[in-house]
Amino acid sequence: MRLYETTFLINPQTDDATIDRHVRDVADLIASGGGKVVYENRLGTRRLAYDIKGLSQAFYATLIFESETTVLPALERHFRLEEAYLRDLTIVFEGNLERLLEDTSEVTERPAAPPKPEPKKEEETSSGAPIGRRETEAEPTTTEGEANKAKAEEATDDETPAESAPADEPKAAIWSARKP
Repeated sequence: MRLYETTFLINPQTDDATIDRHVRDVADLIASGGGKVVYENRLGTRRLAYDIKGLSQAFYATLIFESETTVLPALERHFRLEEAYLRDLTIVFEGNLERLLEDTSEVTERPAAPPKPEPKKEEETSSGAPIGRRETEAEPTTTEGEANKAKAEEATDDETPAESAPADEPKAAIWSARKP
C-alpha cells in the first residue's frame, strides 16, 4: 500500500451538512476500496484565484490515505460524476507523515488564548528620555502664552473689541464672531 494525498474543492453554496457528507463520501470510497484515511484536514471556505463555474470561493478539504492503486480510478470517477466537486488533485504523498501528525497534535494541545507579547523596551536618548515618546504632562510654556498675546496685539485697528476674541477661545468662536 502507498500513501496518497487528495485535495478537492467543494461548492460552498450548500449547507454544512452537505459539505460534511461530500467529505465523508470520499473517505467512505477510500475505505470501501481497502484503504485507510490517515489524516483529514478541512481548511474551510477560501477565496479562489480565479472563478470556477462562476464561483469565487470554494470549500477546501485534504485527505491523506493509504491504499492500493485500484482506488484511484474509482476516486477520480466519483469526483467527475458529482457536480459539487469543483476541482480535485490526487498525488503520491511524499511528505513526512509523522511530523505532520505531530504538528496537528500540538495544535490541539495549545491553550485557547495565545500568550501576550512582552512590551518592547524603548531606546533612550543620551538625556535618558525615551525616543518617540511625548511628555503627556507638560506644562504650557510662557512662550506660547506670549505668542497668543502678540497675535491679539497685531489685530488691525478697524476691528472692534467685540470682533477680536481672547487668545484662550477656540478659533470657531473667533470665526463666528466676525462680520461678513
